[in-house]
Amino acid sequence: LGRAPQKAKPELRRRIGYLPGEIKLTERSSGESVLDHFKSISGTVAPGAVESLAERLDLDLHRPVRDLSKGNRQKLGLIQAFMHQPELLILDEPTSGLDPLMQHEFLNLIREAQNNGQTVLLSSHILGEIQHTADAAAVLAHGTIVAEGDIASLRITGASRLRTVVTGTDAQSLRSQLEKHPELTELEVREIGQSMVQVSGLLRGEPDSLIKTLSHYTIHDLTLEEPDLEESVLELYESTVTPS
Repeated sequence: LGRAPQKAKPELRRRIGYLPGEIKLTERSSGESVLDHFKSISGTVAPGAVESLAERLDLDLHRPVRDLSKGNRQKLGLIQAFMHQPELLILDEPTSGLDPLMQHEFLNLIREAQNNGQTVLLSSHILGEIQHTADAAAVLAHGTIVAEGDIASLRITGASRLRTVVTGTDAQSLRSQLEKHPELTELEVREIGQSMVQVSGLLRGEPDSLIKTLSHYTIHDLTLEEPDLEESVLELYESTVTPS
């Protein structure tokens, strides 16, 4: 944000919405009182903003914090982070304790913030959140960034699932041709009747060479599923493990 934190703490706080991994709240206070306290730190909050967020997240602000479940405490933390529409949102495991319906509503809040021009820095082990909301991501393993880039580039590190059905050959002949492609692994080839051969496998890298091989036959069906972000990240983690 262009300011040194040590010299502009109150001003910067008003421009930032922060949700820590474990939020500490005053147990005896009501949710409403807790948010009033955060308002004194965060600055101007638009009329009705808190009530609107509480309604969307299905949170009763009149209940004392000590009576709130883990999920409802998390909702309170989300409200204090979003309520003043900060330029920068820093969210650590923001959906911890939320049920699937509230997780979906949280993703809506993130998309709305992005559309409003707000920047969101989100740390999460739930990769679906990252995959569906992030423009760019960094993967941490053992405290070190092992990959970073847009979501599409991170997916490329994973394998695409290939499925196809062809005619004009038999299973054994087709297998011998496909085994010449080292980028294709977990290869399965079988005949399924009417001279049709079904192929499935994992493809790493570009499909051009493989498609050229398949083009020698009549292709009746071809599916290439894009790599899943979770699979890609798991591969990155595995690549950082040092053999014992």
